[in-house]
Amino acid sequence: FICIPPPPMVENNNDEPAKSLQTTSFDVIVLGTGLTESLIASYASKIGKKTVLVLDANDHYGNSFGTLEARIIADKFKGWTVPRCLLQTESILEIRDLTTIDDDYDSILSSLYRKFSLDIAFKFSLGDDQLIEEVCNSEAYKYIEFKTLEKSFVAVKSDGTNGNRAFEFIPVPASRSEIFESTRLSPAEKRGLMRFLKRARDVALEGTGVNYGRGDDANTPIGAPGTEYKLDVEGDESESMKEKKNGVNGDGNDKDSSFAYAFVNNDKNNNDSSSGGSVSKDMSMKSFLMESPNELSEITSDAVAYCVSFCPSAKTALRGRAAEMLKTYIRSMGKYGPQAPQAGLIPLYGCGEFAQAFYRVAAVSGAITALRQSIMKIERKHIRSDDGDKVGGINKYCNDVACGSENNIEVITNGGRVLTCKKLVLGDAQGDIEMVGFANDEMSLDRKTSKFCINRAVLVTNGSMIGNDDAQQRVFFAIPAAARPRKRYNDEDEFVCFATQLDHSSRCCPKDTLIVHLCQKSRKTVLFEDVFADIIDNLFTIAKNGKENGEETTESKKPTILWGTSYRMPDVVDDDVSFSNSNAEDFVKFPGPDCNATFEHTVSVARSASCRLFGDMNASSPSLDTLSLFPKAQNSKEKEEEQSIDDEGDKRDDDSIDLNDDEYALLRDL
Repeated sequence: FICIPPPPMVENNNDEPAKSLQTTSFDVIVLGTGLTESLIASYASKIGKKTVLVLDANDHYGNSFGTLEARIIADKFKGWTVPRCLLQTESILEIRDLTTIDDDYDSILSSLYRKFSLDIAFKFSLGDDQLIEEVCNSEAYKYIEFKTLEKSFVAVKSDGTNGNRAFEFIPVPASRSEIFESTRLSPAEKRGLMRFLKRARDVALEGTGVNYGRGDDANTPIGAPGTEYKLDVEGDESESMKEKKNGVNGDGNDKDSSFAYAFVNNDKNNNDSSSGGSVSKDMSMKSFLMESPNELSEITSDAVAYCVSFCPSAKTALRGRAAEMLKTYIRSMGKYGPQAPQAGLIPLYGCGEFAQAFYRVAAVSGAITALRQSIMKIERKHIRSDDGDKVGGINKYCNDVACGSENNIEVITNGGRVLTCKKLVLGDAQGDIEMVGFANDEMSLDRKTSKFCINRAVLVTNGSMIGNDDAQQRVFFAIPAAARPRKRYNDEDEFVCFATQLDHSSRCCPKDTLIVHLCQKSRKTVLFEDVFADIIDNLFTIAKNGKENGEETTESKKPTILWGTSYRMPDVVDDDVSFSNSNAEDFVKFPGPDCNATFEHTVSVARSASCRLFGDMNASSPSLDTLSLFPKAQNSKEKEEEQSIDDEGDKRDDDSIDLNDDEYALLRDL
């Protein structure tokens, strides 16, 4: 696959990319190159066999899922900044640099800045999550590589033995042996955590036909290959699992029954609490962990809630995504071998690689992509009411029955080229576009009305947050609100700060530097400069004008921030709204990234939107976001049968063509 860079920016609209298109009519037009848009484009072109055109007003892929841009002033490197396309839209509410680079100082960053890839909204995947499922099934894995997360840490209040630090990090165990070797957990905490993980493992792997590491068979990573076994009979369930689902004697009040009920029946809209023992529909994940039947300590509860279930707040409800993330994490543990016990996966060169990989899948399937193509106006034509009559108002939308067979939407470029399509996907950071024929609820993403926002910071440092240069450097951290006694604001929501540290092995930075990504949700009323202030003071020193501290003091033992910036993004939507509020079947508008540590919500939004746009999935399913966009990859037996047919065909071809060894080798390579 040859990637051709976009042409330079041109002032003459007659030279815009859309002018070179051979056709103006498409089944689907996608405006934007974010991850969600890339999933829709690759699905529509590869599986839906539809003609797809992808346009982006910017000169790079990703939009708010992309990377920061280098700021060059008078041929001098001045750090990085959020792309202009995000600053000109509502995608960025506020930005604040933490450091500056002096003209008179030759910072280490000045000569190496091209080797950095700084994600705007960093996230990672889990080995068995929805994004990896789509990567594998779509064959996007051909264009992307991964490294595993090496360790996870949770912050706890400092006991006073670590200098003046307000909090410190303790490792989250990834295997049975690490649980029992931990010096921070008491024997009772270790036993409680093991009991919890065994219960969670049984629930997570129920119905898969495979169980990993049952009982105490080995001190291997939880879920590591090599300890798995097949159930004797397909669909077989152990008596313990039946008891957990149905309750002992059918009353549903034993401890294991309460535990299983919380995860098997985790619909957040389910109001029935009579069968769940002590588990109510509004119970938070942390309360569930600390109360009966689990009775974990606060340290172990924090480790599970924030580093396993990735709850963004201490008040995050158990029902719904928190329970699903716990099960996904358990299934992901050790999936790639005992030497990689952690569940997390990090794409090399940054998260922007995901969008590019899916757009390559789309391109191979015939989709057309053009960057630096601005759009002036979008107009919906032939608007019909439900009875089929044309109407002039904007509160009606075209449905597939009435006008799905004709191109209903016009997309007009800045140069005046008119493109038509049946389905339109609009991403973020596409500039000010005039929308005609669209209802207000179709365009609204509840950004301005939300009382919350997402705060992010990107730091380039010269040392590890955990103070050990030999320690693992692809690390995830969770810093709960309760572990931050010096935070400068009153946090009634108890939001958690997620942090990820990357070293040069991630291909996101050169040697001797590390990247730290911080993300935390907060209320808009919280001062932006206060959100991360106590965390930065506790963990780092800040270089002045790009210079590292030269004095040997207690503070200088902390890693130094060579450069850093922070920015505030609007909260996407409430949990029960995934994209625009309209039920239109010819148009969706996607928001930017959410505050979660993983891509689960992003993929769920794409799956639901694809079902609404194309109706190719099982619309009767109560959970459309759980249906994979791409069909499951062939198993080994199917591949062997297909390969056998291909080999027979090759053999017949070989019999009819007389080639010497060199000619055959050349033809094979071609």
